[in-house]
Amino acid sequence: MNEAPIALISGGSSKIGRLISAWLAGSGWQIICHYHENKEAALALGAAAPAIELISGDLANSCGIKAFKSDLMEQLSGRELDLLINNAAIYPPEEALNQEAAYEENLATLIQLNSLSALNLISHLPFKTGALALNIGDARAKAPIKGYLEYGLSKSFLQQITMALAQKLAPKVRVNMIALGQVDLSNNNAELSSLEAARRAAPLKSLPNGNDILATINYLLSIKSITGQIIYLDGGRHLIGVNNE
Repeated sequence: MNEAPIALISGGSSKIGRLISAWLAGSGWQIICHYHENKEAALALGAAAPAIELISGDLANSCGIKAFKSDLMEQLSGRELDLLINNAAIYPPEEALNQEAAYEENLATLIQLNSLSALNLISHLPFKTGALALNIGDARAKAPIKGYLEYGLSKSFLQQITMALAQKLAPKVRVNMIALGQVDLSNNNAELSSLEAARRAAPLKSLPNGNDILATINYLLSIKSITGQIIYLDGGRHLIGVNNE
């Protein structure tokens, strides 16, 4: 009897991460769902799907990463990953970072979580041959993001990490990225006006939804000859240039 494939999803208990976790669990995968502060949502997700194991950890600093990897290796108990999805991230505006007394600390936290944690996990976790490491990026990192300079830089760095690791880890592990724009999850009325403005600005006059994300992941899982690719899932907004939203 074949064992179920194993996926680790960082930031897997809320929003897009929760969507991916539930979908993979329902598709026969064994999920290790990482969470940090949102314990209540993680417990609810784990209770709803027996195929989901939970693991907590702070990926925003080097000590937290080290402790997380130690806990994860114990939880894996000799198993290897078929899939890693680096989804955990923060999206702070410049004014939240630019507190002079704490700027360097805040910047280090941002870069650690949004890019270096992916570099660390992909480089050091145990993968099966043919596994996929998938980074969830931001299409807007291709151009300056007004009010989110440091965030954009952290996601631009993640793109470079994706391409560098794809070359380094081939042929054993494939490394790709889905670069998202605004995503219409159709469950947050507070974001409707922002989504509509983004939809009007997109060349395709449409935005990705949850099913688009899942279909793209399924595509990358299915096609074994793709690595080092950044797939823009944003209705074409990355083609516009400088983003002044």
